[in-house]
Amino acid sequence: MNLELLRKPFYLPGIPVFNFAGTLLNLERSMIMQSYRCLVCGYIYNPAEGDPDNGIEPGTAFEDIPEDWVCPECGAGKDDFEPI
Repeated sequence: MNLELLRKPFYLPGIPVFNFAGTLLNLERSMIMQSYRCLVCGYIYNPAEGDPDNGIEPGTAFEDIPEDWVCPECGAGKDDFEPI
């Protein structure tokens, strides 16, 4: 068994993360989720902020947004976004 693997931290969404030395790693799920940019207007979807005006709670990953969601700035669909 490779003991070096036991020294590396592991991540589970929504769960406080500790390394095997017992040190808390201050990571929130929204901090490790990726932001996306609208290719039409440049709007940035930040998962930490979500889109509360359109029913998307803070902490929602882009992948978890309903497929019929559109850019709040220009109305482009999810297909018109790229990860940044």
